[in-house]
Amino acid sequence: PPLLDLRIGLKAGPAALEINPALRPASNVYRDGGPWYLHYELAARPERVDVNIPYRGISTFLSGPFELRFGRDKLHLGPGRLSTLSFNGAMPWADYAEARVDAGPVSVSWYLVRLNPYLTEDEERYLDAVREHPELRSDMAAYHELIGTEAEKNIAVARLTWRVCPWATVALTQHDLVAGRTIQLSDFNPLLIWHNLFQEGVYCVPAMLEASVTPLPGLRIYGQYLLYDLMVADESGSDSNNAGASAYQAGLTAVLKGFGEGILEGSRLRLDGEFTLTEPWVYGKGYSYRQFTSRYIFVEPYAGRFWVDYPIGPAFGPDGADLDLRASLGRPGDAELALRLGWHEQGSITTIGYGDGSDYLHPSDYH
Repeated sequence: PPLLDLRIGLKAGPAALEINPALRPASNVYRDGGPWYLHYELAARPERVDVNIPYRGISTFLSGPFELRFGRDKLHLGPGRLSTLSFNGAMPWADYAEARVDAGPVSVSWYLVRLNPYLTEDEERYLDAVREHPELRSDMAAYHELIGTEAEKNIAVARLTWRVCPWATVALTQHDLVAGRTIQLSDFNPLLIWHNLFQEGVYCVPAMLEASVTPLPGLRIYGQYLLYDLMVADESGSDSNNAGASAYQAGLTAVLKGFGEGILEGSRLRLDGEFTLTEPWVYGKGYSYRQFTSRYIFVEPYAGRFWVDYPIGPAFGPDGADLDLRASLGRPGDAELALRLGWHEQGSITTIGYGDGSDYLHPSDYH
C-alpha cells in the first residue's frame, strides 16, 4: 500500500484529467538460485522510495452517450471480482485508449492496449531467428513477408454489452493480440475471429462470452467463457501449434442489507464465491513471441532495472484452477470485518516471469 496517496484532478466542461502520484516504499530485489523475488519494506532513508510513478494518470471526455479515455489506469473487463478472463484489475496498470458509445440497453466499446515492447532473451532469439535464418521459415513466402519482426506487442479489444432486461446482461468481447507489427485499422473490426488471418503473422484472436443475472434482490450470478484457440482438423496431429485452448469462470455475490442491531445496525453482509479454470495455452501458445503478458519495467534505487510479467486474463495465468471465497460484515466506507479463503492449483504452464532473462517454463521450438 502507498505511504501517501495524492490525487490531482482538473475538469473543464466534458473533459477531465486526473493523475495519482502515490509515494510507495522501494522494494528489495534479489535472486537466490531461482526466480526474482520482490520484498517490500519501509526503508529508513528517504531516497528509498518507489520512483516508478505515476501508476495512474487518465484523461476523459464524456458527452452524452459518448466517452473517450486515454492514459494509464486499472483495466478490468468482466463481472468477476478477483479475476476475469479478459484484462483483470490485478495488474498494476494498463496503458490504453478507450472509446465507448451507449445506445439504450446496448453499449459498444473499443480498446487499444499497449504492451511493453521490452524483449526477454528468449523473444530476442526468436526475432533473430526469423530475420536471419530463412531455412527456419515455411514454404509460404507470403506468410513470412507478413510475419512481424518488430519488437512490438499490442491488443485491440471490441466489446458489445446488452442489458437484455433489468435483471440480465450479456456481453461479447473480441481480443486481437498482435505481435511483431504495428497495430492496423483492421484489428479493430468486430467479429474479426471469423476472418481468415492465417497470413497476418504473429497473432491470436480470442473471443469471450459472458452473462450476469440478478434473479433476486441482492443476489448476482455470473459466468464467462473464453475461446482462446479452436483446434481445427489440420491441427489435431500437431503438437508444435499447441492448438486448442479455453477458459471458464463462474461466480456469485449475495448481499444482505440492514443486517444486525446495536453496534451492527446499518451493516451489510456480503458473500462472494468465484471459480476459474484455464487450459494450458491460454495467452501462452506455442513459442515465446505468442506468449502475451502485461510486462512492467521497474527501476529501484539499489537494485537497478528489471522486468516483471503479470498474466493477462485470469489472475494466476493459464493452466490452473482457483477458487476464491470471501465474506465481509460491516458498513462499507466506515468499518468492515472481512474473511477470505483461496485455493489454487497450478499446472506446468505459466506465463509469469521475473528478471532480466526468460524464466518461461516452456522455451520456444526454434532452439
